[in-house]
Amino acid sequence: MDWTALEALPRQTLPLLFGEPERANALTGVLELGDGAIRFDWSKTHLDDAVVAAFEAIAAEMDFTGKRAALFAGEVVNTSEGRAATHTAQRGVGDEANVEEAQALHERMRLLVEAIHGIDGEGGLSGRGQVADPHRYRRLGARPGTGDRRFGA
Repeated sequence: MDWTALEALPRQTLPLLFGEPERANALTGVLELGDGAIRFDWSKTHLDDAVVAAFEAIAAEMDFTGKRAALFAGEVVNTSEGRAATHTAQRGVGDEANVEEAQALHERMRLLVEAIHGIDGEGGLSGRGQVADPHRYRRLGARPGTGDRRFGA
C-alpha cells in the first residue's frame, strides 16, 4: 500500500458512515494520563475500515513501530541533524539529563513570563507589567479598564 493507493480509495458519505452501529466504539480511544485522560474520537471523520487498513499498511511498510521506538530510545532518527531528537524531554520522557535541562528551561520561561507581566506571587499583576492585548483577558472573563490592576488596567 502506498499514498497513491490510499488516495484512490472510495470516500463514503458521513451519514452512511454514521449509520454503522459500532463506529464510535471502533474509532474512539482514551489516553490515560496522571491527572486525567484525553479521549480521541475519530468517528466523526471519513475514516472507514479500508482507510484505517491502508494507514496501518503504510505504517508497517515504513517501520513506524521501530522508528518510534528509536525516537524514544534517544537514537538519531533525523539524519539531517545528526543528533537525537530530544523533544520528548519536554514531557519528562527520555534521557535524564535532557529531562532536567527541559525542566530548567520551563522554569526560566515561567520566570520570564512572570517578569514580563509583573506577576506578584498572588496571581495578579503588580502594575509593573502592561497587558498588550486586553481583549484576550476579556475572553477569559476578566474586566480590563475597570481598575483591576491584575490585568494591567
